Amino acid sequence: MSDSVISKQQTTFVTIFAVWNSMVGGGLVSHPWAFSESGVILSVIINTMSLIACYYTCNLCITCCKGDDDFSTTMRRFFGQKGYYAALLSTMIILYGGALIYYQLLAQTLFPVVIGIKDLISGEFTPFVSTEADFSKFSLSWVSIFIFVPMYIIV
Repeated sequence: MSDSVISKQQTTFVTIFAVWNSMVGGGLVSHPWAFSESGVILSVIINTMSLIACYYTCNLCITCCKGDDDFSTTMRRFFGQKGYYAALLSTMIILYGGALIYYQLLAQTLFPVVIGIKDLISGEFTPFVSTEADFSKFSLSWVSIFIFVPMYIIV
């Protein structure tokens, strides 16, 4: 690097928080489904194996990134320009996947809540809530569109 580039160092707290945030994000998406499908004993085993894999991967990243500002800079140092673009692309794919899962969870959670509020206000009870794509009446399709617009703007 040239002398004109000013190197920014992150504090230990920021690094620990970033690593913790990446591990928790993956766990929030995968663990509830895995626990519901596997039972208590196998859930503990899955959780322990996930802990070991996350710790080992984050430890490798921190060890390799000594002195670099960003992980993509480390990829550029080890793999050249192609590695830099691979790091950027993989980051975008991970963010897109997380946003997509978050969007799906929001839509599936908000729809029954809105139906419940409507039932509470109108005094009627909706015995069956259809999740099929139907734009002729208020359905999960409309809730998905209402959530998609602000999520698209944010992401």
